[in-house]
Amino acid sequence: MAASQVEIAVSNMDLYPLDLPGRASWSSHVEQLDEYLDDTGFANFEIHPTEATLFDARKSVADVRKRDKVNAVIGSMHQTFNDGTGLVGRLGKVSGLELSGQSYNTMVAMQRGLKPLPLVVYPGLTLEQNIAARDLPLSPLVMQPSPEIYRDYEISTGSSSNAALMERMGEIGIRGLCPDTAHARRKAEDGFEAPKIGDVWAEQFASGSVYQMHVALDRVDMAGIDKELAQRSHDEFEAFVKSGNAGLKTEMGDMLVAAIENWRAPHDLGGRVLRMVVEVPPLPRQFLRRKAQHMALLDSLAQLVESTGAVPLTRR
Repeated sequence: MAASQVEIAVSNMDLYPLDLPGRASWSSHVEQLDEYLDDTGFANFEIHPTEATLFDARKSVADVRKRDKVNAVIGSMHQTFNDGTGLVGRLGKVSGLELSGQSYNTMVAMQRGLKPLPLVVYPGLTLEQNIAARDLPLSPLVMQPSPEIYRDYEISTGSSSNAALMERMGEIGIRGLCPDTAHARRKAEDGFEAPKIGDVWAEQFASGSVYQMHVALDRVDMAGIDKELAQRSHDEFEAFVKSGNAGLKTEMGDMLVAAIENWRAPHDLGGRVLRMVVEVPPLPRQFLRRKAQHMALLDSLAQLVESTGAVPLTRR
C-alpha cells in the first residue's frame, strides 16, 4: 500500500463550555485555540460556529495575518448540537455557541473566506430547506452515518446500503461522509441498529466519498441511548490513553486500521489527507486529567497511523 498522509485534528467536542484556565472553550478566539493546539500537539480543530470564531472569520477577510491564523487553526466545521434548551442552551447563550439551525448558515458564510474544508451537517429540515433554495456552499457538506439516518431516510441496513446512502444524501446536496467510530456502532433510542461495521465500514472508506472521520472515544454521554456502546467507548479510550499497542487490540483499533488501509481520497479534496478528528466529551469530572489524556491519545493514534505505513500530521 502506498503511504497516505493522515492528519490528526482535535474535535470541538473537547472544548469546554466555559472559559477555564489552560483550556480551549466555546468563547475562545483562534489565538487561544492555537495555544491549546501547541500545548497538546494536535494539528488543528473542528469547530462549532461560535460568536468568537465568526468574529475571527469576518476579520480575516481584510487581515491577511488573521486569515492565515484562521486557516491554520480551523480544519473543519460542524453544525452545532445546541437547540437552545436546558443546560447546554443556557451555557451556549453565555459562551456564544450558535443554535443548530443558525449554525448551518454561519458555516456556509464563514467558509467563503477560508480554504476548502469539510462542513459536517445533520441531514434534516433546516439543511433541506437551504438546499431547496440552492444555497450550496463551496466546501463539501458531509454527514455522519448513524442509525437515525438509516431509519428516517428508509435506507437499507444491509451490505448494499452504502450506495443507497450516498444516493439519498446526494439528493439533498450532501457530497460525502464523515464516518464516526461511535455512531457507526450504536443503536438509536428506539433500538434501531446501524448496519454492521463489517458490512459497510471498509467500503465507505474505499468509496472516494470520505472527507474525514470522527475518532469518538469515552462517549459515556451516550449511555442513555446505548449503554453497551458507551461502556465499549470508555474501555477503548482507556486502552488508547494507555498505549498505541493497547488501542490497536480494540475493535476501534481495527476500525482505524481498516479506514486508513482502504481510504481513497475524494477527487476534490485537494490533497491526500484523511482527517482523523478526535471527539472526546469534556466531562467535568475529568477536567484535571483531560489535557494529559489528549496528549497520550495523540501519541497512541500517531503510533497506530505509522504502523499502517501512513504519515501522521501533528504539531509535534
